[in-house]
Amino acid sequence: VGTKDLPAKACMTQNDLRNDLLVRLQTEMSVTGLTCQWKAEKGKNLLDQYATFSRRHLKKLLSSQEEHGKFLARYEKGSAPRLFDRYRTILANEEMTVAGKYGHPDYCAHRYARFNEVAALDPKGLDTWLDAMGKAREKEYKPCK
Repeated sequence: VGTKDLPAKACMTQNDLRNDLLVRLQTEMSVTGLTCQWKAEKGKNLLDQYATFSRRHLKKLLSSQEEHGKFLARYEKGSAPRLFDRYRTILANEEMTVAGKYGHPDYCAHRYARFNEVAALDPKGLDTWLDAMGKAREKEYKPCK
């Protein structure tokens, strides 16, 4: 993946990094849910599971999106909501490109385990997941000094 979509001069605080990881995760889950609807777990397709995940974490998702828009506005011109929407669209298009490159069956097989792992998380579990992912990927982000 990587951080090439972020503004070139952007530096990240721990909170910025967590927000970016959550935005990327939610975008990936959205694309996976739309692309892999044929996968069913407990009678629910992935899009239904994504909707349940989004409702369960709605406050965290909305605050993360708002904060990430403000983060982007520190480095680019434009309104924070518009910049965030553009960023989300770029991420979604890139995820769809990945799905197209590998083909839907391979893409879905690759994303399925992580999707189900994350979709089942409660708020504390999501925080733990984001912390672990932040530690694993922090070298990809430019820290603020």
